[in-house]
Amino acid sequence: PYTLGNLPLRNRICRSATNDYMGNPDGTVSPAQLNLYRELAEQEVGLIITGHACVSPDGRNDANQNAMYDDRFIAGQKTLTDAVHAAGGCIGQQLSHAGGKSPQAATGSVPVAPSALEYVPGAPARELTIEEMHRIQDDFASAAVRAKQAGYDGVQIHCAHGYLLSEFIDPTWNVRTDAYGSDRFRMARETLEKVRAAVGPDYPVLLKVHSNCQGEASDFLAALTEFLHICADLGVVAAEVSGF
Repeated sequence: PYTLGNLPLRNRICRSATNDYMGNPDGTVSPAQLNLYRELAEQEVGLIITGHACVSPDGRNDANQNAMYDDRFIAGQKTLTDAVHAAGGCIGQQLSHAGGKSPQAATGSVPVAPSALEYVPGAPARELTIEEMHRIQDDFASAAVRAKQAGYDGVQIHCAHGYLLSEFIDPTWNVRTDAYGSDRFRMARETLEKVRAAVGPDYPVLLKVHSNCQGEASDFLAALTEFLHICADLGVVAAEVSGF
Protein backbone atom coordinates (compact mmCIF):
# COMPACT_ATOMS: atom_id res chain seq x y z
CA PRO A 1 0.00 0.00 0.00
CA TYR A 2 1.00 3.60 -0.60
CA THR A 3 -0.42 7.00 0.29
CA LEU A 4 -0.27 9.59 -2.49
CA GLY A 5 -0.73 12.94 -0.84
CA ASN A 6 -3.69 12.07 1.33
CA LEU A 7 -5.01 9.36 -1.03
CA PRO A 8 -4.52 5.76 0.21
CA LEU A 9 -3.77 3.32 -2.62
CA ARG A 10 -3.92 -0.46 -2.30
CA ASN A 11 -0.63 -0.86 -4.15
CA ARG A 12 1.98 1.09 -6.11
CA ILE A 13 0.80 0.08 -9.58
CA CYS A 14 -0.39 3.06 -11.62
CA ARG A 15 -2.08 2.80 -14.99
CA SER A 16 -0.68 5.74 -16.97
CA ALA A 17 -3.17 7.80 -18.94
CA THR A 18 -3.74 6.41 -22.42
CA ASN A 19 -6.27 7.76 -24.87
CA ASP A 20 -8.78 4.96 -25.43
CA TYR A 21 -10.66 6.58 -28.37
CA MET A 22 -13.82 4.92 -27.04
CA GLY A 23 -15.90 7.86 -25.81
CA ASN A 24 -19.21 8.84 -27.34
CA PRO A 25 -19.13 11.48 -30.10
CA ASP A 26 -20.93 13.92 -27.80
CA GLY A 27 -18.07 13.73 -25.28
CA THR A 28 -19.87 11.53 -22.76
CA VAL A 29 -18.72 8.22 -21.26
CA SER A 30 -19.50 5.11 -23.30
CA PRO A 31 -20.36 1.57 -22.13
CA ALA A 32 -17.02 0.40 -23.53
CA GLN A 33 -15.19 2.84 -21.28
CA LEU A 34 -17.17 1.71 -18.25
CA ASN A 35 -16.11 -1.86 -18.97
CA LEU A 36 -12.47 -0.86 -19.51
CA TYR A 37 -12.04 1.04 -16.25
CA ARG A 38 -14.10 -1.44 -14.25
CA GLU A 39 -11.83 -4.25 -15.46
CA LEU A 40 -8.69 -2.30 -14.52
CA ALA A 41 -10.07 -1.82 -11.01
CA GLU A 42 -11.10 -5.47 -10.73
CA GLN A 43 -7.54 -6.47 -11.65
CA GLU A 44 -6.37 -4.44 -8.63
CA VAL A 45 -4.55 -1.58 -10.33
CA GLY A 46 -3.66 0.76 -7.47
CA LEU A 47 -4.31 4.03 -9.29
CA ILE A 48 -6.01 4.36 -12.66
CA ILE A 49 -5.55 7.53 -14.68
CA THR A 50 -8.00 8.00 -17.52
CA GLY A 51 -7.27 9.02 -21.06
CA HIS A 52 -7.27 12.78 -21.45
CA ALA A 53 -10.55 14.68 -21.33
CA CYS A 54 -10.71 18.06 -23.04
CA VAL A 55 -11.27 21.15 -20.92
CA SER A 56 -12.39 23.44 -23.78
CA PRO A 57 -14.44 22.90 -26.95
CA ASP A 58 -11.54 24.32 -29.01
CA GLY A 59 -9.10 21.86 -27.43
CA ARG A 60 -10.64 18.55 -28.42
CA ASN A 61 -8.19 15.94 -29.70
CA ASP A 62 -10.51 13.59 -31.59
CA ALA A 63 -14.15 12.83 -32.25
CA ASN A 64 -14.37 10.22 -29.48
CA GLN A 65 -12.61 12.11 -26.71
CA ASN A 66 -14.38 12.65 -23.42
CA ALA A 67 -15.13 16.24 -22.47
CA MET A 68 -15.27 18.11 -19.16
CA TYR A 69 -16.01 21.66 -20.30
CA ASP A 70 -19.64 21.64 -19.17
CA ASP A 71 -21.62 20.45 -16.15
CA ARG A 72 -23.65 18.11 -18.36
CA PHE A 73 -20.70 15.70 -18.43
CA ILE A 74 -20.57 15.20 -14.66
CA ALA A 75 -23.34 12.60 -14.36
CA GLY A 76 -21.84 10.23 -16.93
CA GLN A 77 -18.40 10.56 -15.40
CA LYS A 78 -19.92 9.74 -12.01
CA THR A 79 -21.09 6.37 -13.34
CA LEU A 80 -17.47 5.64 -14.28
CA THR A 81 -15.97 6.58 -10.93
CA ASP A 82 -18.73 4.67 -9.12
CA ALA A 83 -17.86 1.54 -11.11
CA VAL A 84 -14.17 1.84 -10.23
CA HIS A 85 -14.85 2.52 -6.55
CA ALA A 86 -17.26 -0.42 -6.36
CA ALA A 87 -14.37 -2.64 -7.46
CA GLY A 88 -12.09 -1.17 -4.78
CA GLY A 89 -10.05 1.05 -7.10
CA CYS A 90 -8.92 4.66 -7.16
CA ILE A 91 -9.13 6.78 -10.29
CA GLY A 92 -7.85 10.16 -11.43
CA GLN A 93 -8.92 12.04 -14.51
CA GLN A 94 -6.36 13.45 -16.92
CA LEU A 95 -7.30 16.89 -18.26
CA SER A 96 -5.89 18.49 -21.38
CA HIS A 97 -6.23 20.97 -24.20
CA ALA A 98 -4.87 19.64 -27.50
CA GLY A 99 -3.68 23.08 -28.68
CA GLY A 100 -2.08 23.07 -32.10
CA LYS A 101 -2.86 19.37 -32.47
CA SER A 102 -6.64 19.92 -32.28
CA PRO A 103 -8.12 18.85 -35.63
CA GLN A 104 -10.52 21.36 -37.11
CA ALA A 105 -12.87 18.49 -37.93
CA ALA A 106 -13.30 17.80 -34.20
CA THR A 107 -13.55 21.39 -32.97
CA GLY A 108 -15.04 23.30 -35.89
CA SER A 109 -12.36 25.98 -35.55
CA VAL A 110 -8.76 26.68 -36.51
CA PRO A 111 -6.40 25.15 -33.92
CA VAL A 112 -4.97 27.53 -31.33
CA ALA A 113 -1.47 27.33 -29.95
CA PRO A 114 1.34 29.34 -28.34
CA SER A 115 2.54 30.53 -31.75
CA ALA A 116 1.29 30.70 -35.33
CA LEU A 117 3.06 27.53 -36.50
CA GLU A 118 2.16 24.19 -38.02
CA TYR A 119 2.01 21.77 -35.09
CA VAL A 120 0.45 19.27 -37.47
CA PRO A 121 1.68 19.39 -41.08
CA GLY A 122 -0.78 21.24 -43.30
CA ALA A 123 -2.80 22.63 -40.37
CA PRO A 124 -1.42 26.03 -39.33
CA ALA A 125 -2.46 27.17 -35.87
CA ARG A 126 -3.51 30.60 -34.71
CA GLU A 127 -1.53 32.25 -31.93
CA LEU A 128 -3.46 32.60 -28.69
CA THR A 129 -4.04 36.00 -27.17
CA ILE A 130 -3.22 36.44 -23.49
CA GLU A 131 -6.95 36.80 -22.76
CA GLU A 132 -7.61 33.45 -24.46
CA MET A 133 -4.78 31.83 -22.52
CA HIS A 134 -6.28 33.03 -19.25
CA ARG A 135 -9.65 31.64 -20.34
CA ILE A 136 -8.08 28.22 -21.01
CA GLN A 137 -6.40 28.29 -17.59
CA ASP A 138 -9.83 28.91 -16.08
CA ASP A 139 -11.22 26.06 -18.20
CA PHE A 140 -8.67 23.68 -16.64
CA ALA A 141 -9.71 24.85 -13.17
CA SER A 142 -13.42 24.46 -13.92
CA ALA A 143 -12.87 20.99 -15.39
CA ALA A 144 -10.94 19.94 -12.29
CA VAL A 145 -13.85 21.02 -10.09
CA ARG A 146 -16.21 18.96 -12.26
CA ALA A 147 -13.89 15.95 -11.94
CA LYS A 148 -14.00 16.33 -8.16
CA GLN A 149 -17.80 16.56 -8.26
CA ALA A 150 -17.91 13.44 -10.44
CA GLY A 151 -16.08 11.45 -7.79
CA TYR A 152 -12.58 11.34 -9.20
CA ASP A 153 -9.91 10.80 -6.56
CA GLY A 154 -7.67 13.39 -8.20
CA VAL A 155 -6.78 15.03 -11.50
CA GLN A 156 -3.68 14.93 -13.66
CA ILE A 157 -2.84 18.01 -15.74
CA HIS A 158 -1.44 17.03 -19.15
CA CYS A 159 1.71 18.97 -20.05
CA ALA A 160 3.31 16.41 -22.37
CA HIS A 161 3.23 14.84 -25.82
CA GLY A 162 2.74 18.01 -27.83
CA TYR A 163 -0.56 19.17 -26.38
CA LEU A 164 -1.12 22.81 -25.46
CA LEU A 165 0.72 23.15 -22.14
CA SER A 166 3.51 21.01 -23.57
CA GLU A 167 3.72 23.28 -26.60
CA PHE A 168 4.32 26.25 -24.33
CA ILE A 169 7.34 24.72 -22.58
CA ASP A 170 9.08 23.65 -25.79
CA PRO A 171 11.24 26.35 -27.46
CA THR A 172 10.58 24.85 -30.89
CA TRP A 173 6.84 25.36 -30.51
CA ASN A 174 6.81 28.53 -28.42
CA VAL A 175 8.38 31.47 -30.23
CA ARG A 176 6.33 34.15 -28.49
CA THR A 177 8.02 37.44 -27.67
CA ASP A 178 5.93 38.25 -24.59
CA ALA A 179 6.22 37.02 -20.98
CA TYR A 180 4.84 33.62 -21.98
CA GLY A 181 7.73 33.19 -24.40
CA SER A 182 10.53 34.39 -22.15
CA ASP A 183 9.15 32.18 -19.35
CA ARG A 184 7.95 29.11 -21.22
CA PHE A 185 6.71 27.38 -18.05
CA ARG A 186 4.50 30.31 -17.03
CA MET A 187 1.34 29.03 -18.77
CA ALA A 188 1.59 25.63 -17.07
CA ARG A 189 2.49 27.15 -13.70
CA GLU A 190 -0.45 29.56 -13.72
CA THR A 191 -2.76 26.75 -14.81
CA LEU A 192 -1.67 24.61 -11.87
CA GLU A 193 -2.11 27.56 -9.51
CA LYS A 194 -5.69 28.06 -10.70
CA VAL A 195 -6.47 24.35 -10.50
CA ARG A 196 -5.14 24.14 -6.95
CA ALA A 197 -7.12 27.21 -5.89
CA ALA A 198 -10.29 25.78 -7.42
CA VAL A 199 -10.18 22.27 -5.93
CA GLY A 200 -8.78 23.22 -2.52
CA PRO A 201 -5.56 22.34 -0.70
CA ASP A 202 -6.26 18.66 -0.01
CA TYR A 203 -7.49 17.35 -3.37
CA PRO A 204 -4.75 15.39 -5.22
CA VAL A 205 -3.39 17.22 -8.26
CA LEU A 206 -0.86 15.41 -10.45
CA LEU A 207 1.16 16.47 -13.49
CA LYS A 208 2.31 14.74 -16.65
CA VAL A 209 5.18 16.60 -18.30
CA HIS A 210 7.53 15.81 -21.15
CA SER A 211 11.21 15.28 -20.39
CA ASN A 212 12.69 16.35 -23.71
CA CYS A 213 11.97 18.86 -26.44
CA GLN A 214 11.77 18.86 -30.21
CA GLY A 215 14.79 21.07 -30.87
CA GLU A 216 18.07 21.96 -29.24
CA ALA A 217 17.64 23.54 -25.82
CA SER A 218 20.60 23.24 -23.50
CA ASP A 219 18.68 24.83 -20.64
CA PHE A 220 15.57 22.65 -20.89
CA LEU A 221 16.52 20.09 -18.24
CA ALA A 222 17.49 22.76 -15.73
CA ALA A 223 14.28 24.69 -16.38
CA LEU A 224 12.21 21.52 -16.10
CA THR A 225 13.86 20.63 -12.79
CA GLU A 226 13.15 24.10 -11.42
CA PHE A 227 9.55 23.85 -12.64
CA LEU A 228 9.08 20.52 -10.85
CA HIS A 229 10.31 22.05 -7.60
CA ILE A 230 7.76 24.86 -8.08
CA CYS A 231 5.06 22.24 -8.71
CA ALA A 232 5.90 20.58 -5.40
CA ASP A 233 5.56 23.95 -3.67
CA LEU A 234 2.15 24.36 -5.34
CA GLY A 235 0.98 21.08 -3.82
CA VAL A 236 1.33 18.82 -6.87
CA VAL A 237 1.53 15.36 -5.27
CA ALA A 238 3.20 13.51 -8.15
CA ALA A 239 4.74 14.18 -11.55
CA GLU A 240 4.89 11.66 -14.36
CA VAL A 241 7.88 12.53 -16.55
CA SER A 242 7.34 11.24 -20.07
CA GLY A 243 9.41 11.42 -23.25
CA PHE A 244 8.19 11.59 -26.82
